[in-house]
Amino acid sequence: MNAQVMLTVDRFRPMKSLTNPEFVEATTALASHDAVRLIDRDGMPTLRVKRAVDIEIGLASKDPAESYKPLAVYFRQKTGPATAKTDPEGRTNFTQSVTPKGTLLMRHNCVLRGPNGHYEFYVLIQRGSDGAIGLIDPDVETEDDDN
Repeated sequence: MNAQVMLTVDRFRPMKSLTNPEFVEATTALASHDAVRLIDRDGMPTLRVKRAVDIEIGLASKDPAESYKPLAVYFRQKTGPATAKTDPEGRTNFTQSVTPKGTLLMRHNCVLRGPNGHYEFYVLIQRGSDGAIGLIDPDVETEDDDN
């Protein structure tokens, strides 16, 4: 069964710059799942994953008059200064697709663990009323085998 994540847009900020984007303010919720937990890591909602799993990401709006759809998700490996990035774009650890029902489906392969298994992921979304593009930026990390 897929882990179900809901991102609810609280405040939309259109993307004006790729080098210094403003992020959409969103609330992250996770339906109970045995392979994924939602934790707060220094104010950043973080999905903590135990094993390979499909994570389905849906979008909702705090404003009932507005709608959003996901376009893509992309990844950036987060490592410390002493750890070299071995999968900077997440191509080893993740695959993704947009489902016919309008959700994002990302497969977390759990290949990398420890310092190399932590990623920021960006959900690229489009606002229904005017087609503006925005970014939501939660994190995902793989639990170490001993956690």
